[in-house]
Amino acid sequence: MATKSSYRFRAMQSSALASVRVYVIANGNTGYSNGTGGTIRVGLYADDGSAGHVPTGSALATGTLAPGNPDPSSGLHTVTFGAPPALVAGTLYHVMFTNVDASPATNYLSIDNTFVAHAATQWQPRWPNTDWAELTKAGTGSWSADRGNGSVNTPILQLAYTNGQYQGSGYMETWGSGRSDGYDLMDGTTSMRETFTVSGGDRTVSQVSLRLARSSGSAPLSVRLETSGGTNIETVAIPAADIPTATKGGYMFGQTWHTVSFASSHVLANGSSYNLVWSTSGGTEYWTAVIRQGTSYGYNAATYYADGRAQINAGSGWTNVKALTGAPSDQGDLQFYFR
Repeated sequence: MATKSSYRFRAMQSSALASVRVYVIANGNTGYSNGTGGTIRVGLYADDGSAGHVPTGSALATGTLAPGNPDPSSGLHTVTFGAPPALVAGTLYHVMFTNVDASPATNYLSIDNTFVAHAATQWQPRWPNTDWAELTKAGTGSWSADRGNGSVNTPILQLAYTNGQYQGSGYMETWGSGRSDGYDLMDGTTSMRETFTVSGGDRTVSQVSLRLARSSGSAPLSVRLETSGGTNIETVAIPAADIPTATKGGYMFGQTWHTVSFASSHVLANGSSYNLVWSTSGGTEYWTAVIRQGTSYGYNAATYYADGRAQINAGSGWTNVKALTGAPSDQGDLQFYFR
């Protein structure tokens, strides 16, 4: 049964759309890809305006994706449109992927996404669900975002406008710090932090949100905002009872978002550097996953948090978190955001 995928987004620019960049899995393994990999028509469509917000009408523009199987490239592909379609800021659109191969059940590949296990009310903190989602449709069935068990996918997608602006999510995988379970820990010995340098002007922050789970124990999670030199700006705590327990395992099942307010707002000065440190005391363990910036995969810095990087301290000093190769990297971020 032929399956279509559609990335729904709300345009942030009134400009023509020059290209989209997507993550393709064509690795020769049955289940992800098969045969030649097929030929994928990438079409831009209008939204139907219904409560379900699904693609409708004829394509406003089309491009082609046919990397082969196995894919000799990195798996990241930019698809251009021969006549870049003019988009209107604030309007919903869809990027639809359709396998037009004569034998799609034999020749196919996969468009990769970010899997959100047991999705909360809002699947991504940056956009409402209406504005950023992946929908799928099997055969003549209906479009749906549900992947089963309340889980969803959200797009790994970069939109490049002809006015030079970019939009999207350029995070393309998750990391653990060289651990067999693939996750990073906060316990009495190990701490995590995001170290960052503010860009784009001063930022006034009043809240911070972070995504993690608790393995065991009852000590609170300490969240410390400090200068790069280690001077404390403010430390806040999230009670252990507010963070549900979950066994470390695949796909980050059990991790949830938690928001805590500072006692007063703080101005983070443009060009200055800061740390956001997550820690707890002995006998309690929290765990999270680091998300990887698409820096080396052709994603523009506007699609990820280019100001910072995630680091870990296992008792002997701060080092960059480890990539899946086991080597420290500056391309990881903690899952957090300020308000």
